[in-house]
Amino acid sequence: MKNYAALAFTDNAKKIYEKISKSFDGEASISLITVNDIGALWDKTDAFIFICASGIAVRHIAPFIKDKLTDPAVLVMDELGMNVIPLLSGHVGGANELAGRIADKLSCNAVITTATDINGTLAIDEWAVNNNLKINNKSGIKKVAMKLLNGEDVDIAANSSVIISNQKPDEECDLWLSPKRQFVVGMGCKKGTSFEKLKDILEETLRELGIENSEVKALASIDLKMEEDGLLELSNDMDIPIYFYSADELKNVPGDFDESSFVESITGVSDVSARAAKCCGRVGNFALKKKKHDGMTISVFEKYQVIRIGNEEN
Repeated sequence: MKNYAALAFTDNAKKIYEKISKSFDGEASISLITVNDIGALWDKTDAFIFICASGIAVRHIAPFIKDKLTDPAVLVMDELGMNVIPLLSGHVGGANELAGRIADKLSCNAVITTATDINGTLAIDEWAVNNNLKINNKSGIKKVAMKLLNGEDVDIAANSSVIISNQKPDEECDLWLSPKRQFVVGMGCKKGTSFEKLKDILEETLRELGIENSEVKALASIDLKMEEDGLLELSNDMDIPIYFYSADELKNVPGDFDESSFVESITGVSDVSARAAKCCGRVGNFALKKKKHDGMTISVFEKYQVIRIGNEEN
């Protein structure tokens, strides 16, 4: 769930904050903060929504602005709720998209000023974020944007303007993008296994494999564990979803697995963690087929990406 912070300095502004908060109920966490909180929350918040004059917002965020690839989204909205304007991180941070959503929910105007958007051209940095790609040379964003705004063709392939590769390209290009790694962790455990034990084996396994917590996109297990408190707490603690699959679904997952007749007698399928990980990840390879410890099993599956280029409607 996204985490937003709002700042409101007048009674009218606080009324607008209440409307925004109610409209995003269940979709995002929105907290009312003070200007003294901005610094501490800058790197921990997805978006700051200022309900005030734009000049006030600019002065308060100025000391904390670092980089367009890492700064949070910043939006400003007038205290009558007539207009919402993205000020910072319109593409990578998602400020433009959030402004559009607020405008739809509150029936107000989203004032978008980024050149690519008002000219109807592809925003390459936003496209990269949407496709889970890392931008390796920030200066290339402007080069590609200018070409698109000037009506020039921009190819996304080898020996072209934009190259997608895990390795730094040998040839010259305007922009180098690389796929971010995505992993699914399958887990099995005895009934009543504690959250602490599950978290310990997960963190230990990720360290051994050199995987960051942020690269784990999902947990997976069998539906018999849908009410297993330890797994549910682990999902909540990591702020990632957990998916459960039936024994029949897991049986139909293709591949060679570490079969166990004991596990099958209890769950109806001879392997839980590896089958669940692959069932959730679908396309990719195992980074770890299976690890067993103290009544727990863990499997780590690297999910390959399918990158779509161009207009999906064509």
